[in-house]
Amino acid sequence: MVNLFRADGINDSQMHLIANDKIDLSELPKADALDDSDLYPAIKRGVIAGGTTGLLAGLAVITLPATGLALGGAAILGFTVAGASFGAWVSGMVGAGLSDQEKVACETAISNGEVLMMLDVPADHQIEVYHDKVASVCPLVEIRQTEITVPPL
Repeated sequence: MVNLFRADGINDSQMHLIANDKIDLSELPKADALDDSDLYPAIKRGVIAGGTTGLLAGLAVITLPATGLALGGAAILGFTVAGASFGAWVSGMVGAGLSDQEKVACETAISNGEVLMMLDVPADHQIEVYHDKVASVCPLVEIRQTEITVPPL
């Protein structure tokens, strides 16, 4: 499968394999710690939540006369950036400790000797073509398509 995807122009940094300790992946692209955690999706959620909170706090500071401060648009920008940064940091710390949801769903199969292969391809790729190629080489393979999205607030 790796050679098939390499021939299609998918490079090793876009392929991530996870297997149990009995399977030798020394010549194959293994998943690293970032692929094995929920770090990136958590950071995205944190930036959005923190940035939104910071934006609202900045708006509140400049519109409420009780604060006694004469702040302009810089306050909105400052609060938004500070909130997004804080949200990314906190969410990243939490996300680094959580396992990737796809890996968790496949842990039993991995412990039974199966290999989890993840491909990172842009959404505009023709995913069905990859599904057909995989199915033609490995008819018993289970294919799941996931898309990293940020849930609505």
